[in-house]
This record gives sequence, structure tokens and C-alpha cells, in this order.
Amino acid sequence: MSTLSWQAGTASGPFLVGTLIQACVIVMYPSYEPTNWQGTLMVIAVTGLVWLLNIYGSNLMPIFQNVMLSPRASTTQTFTHFTNGGGWSSMGLALMVGQISAVYACICTSHLTPYPQISYP
Repeated sequence: MSTLSWQAGTASGPFLVGTLIQACVIVMYPSYEPTNWQGTLMVIAVTGLVWLLNIYGSNLMPIFQNVMLSPRASTTQTFTHFTNGGGWSSMGLALMVGQISAVYACICTSHLTPYPQISYP
């Protein structure tokens, strides 16, 4: 289940990016009418770009991560300081909305593997 979830989560990334790019084109050019095959080509292009970056850009990834992750917070601030930057009605609701992206990878395949049916005599 964990492997299937990881694979589905990995596949969903290029799909979401490809469809977001297509959505940006729709906003910029209202006369554009999207088709499924164009969306599929966009997903394939994003997957190819990620593949190329992982193969040929692997030496630059640690440098990029250090630049992007340079501001560091203390352990106390990381695990005890919460902010409600979205303007939700309560901190609990803001926390639950924030957890959606973390839970997403774990439930990507829940509909693919149904629980076994137990029959009692």
C-alpha cells in the first residue's frame, strides 16, 4: 500500500503541474479551448523536464536546496509556533486545512485497494 501510494503521489505531481500550466494559458488567452490530448502532452512534457533535471541537474540539487532552505528556525519555534495566515476561523481549522497536502500522498490509492471482505459463517 505504501509503495502504491508513493507511486500515485509521484505521478500526481506532473499531472497537477501540467494542468496548472494549462489553466494559466486559459486565463491568459480566454479564446483557448483546452482538450484532453493537450493536457496529456503537457503532463508528458513536465515529466520529461523533471526526468532531465533529476539526471543532469543532480549535482546542482544540493546547492539549490541549501539556497532555498537557508533560513533556519529553532526546534522550539518549529514544533510549538503555529500561525493562521489563511484567516480561517480557528487555529484547529487552519491546521486541518494545512494537513490536506500531507495526507494527500497517503490516500492517493485508497480507492484502488479495497479492504478484504470478511465473511462469517
